[in-house]
Amino acid sequence: MRINLYNYRSREIYYRKLRLYALAIICMLIAIIINLAAYLYIQLEIANQEERNKFLTTQISTINNQILPIRKFKATVKDIENKVKIINAIDHKRDISVAILQKLYLVIPERIYLNSMSVSRNGVDFKGTSAGPLPIAVFLDKLRESSSPFNDPILKSNDTKDQIVYDFEITANLNLNNLHAEYESNGI
Repeated sequence: MRINLYNYRSREIYYRKLRLYALAIICMLIAIIINLAAYLYIQLEIANQEERNKFLTTQISTINNQILPIRKFKATVKDIENKVKIINAIDHKRDISVAILQKLYLVIPERIYLNSMSVSRNGVDFKGTSAGPLPIAVFLDKLRESSSPFNDPILKSNDTKDQIVYDFEITANLNLNNLHAEYESNGI
């Protein structure tokens, strides 16, 4: 006798296929749920990090606003220090002509008028006009004084124009050790 098992086998195959499809759908649903959970977790972490970044940005701007006067003060201090350095450099490199003019003011007598003065490395040449020979002699004597930075003055020429005005030329050595610019009472 023969038993027809075709219906039974076809139903078994159909149920196997149905189980396989159901298993595939369940796996896909589980994968979708896992991906959705991972996506939501990542989005939540991104939102948290953005909140932290906003908080840090506001804190940094608040601290920068609080530090701004200190930075301005430091910039002002640095600017003042640079100006002091420049002033000290200028003061230390002060031209000896200022000191020469200060010393010359102390030794030049009345009725002597200088037309020109040339300074070389170790000497000074004076050209001027005098109201007579006596002021020229007084001028030479004051140049010879030991406190003067001018040494060994020599009268190179003494020309008279009309017995009232005398043109003269004097050369003197310059002692740089004795030559220092003096400050006035106001510090200038």
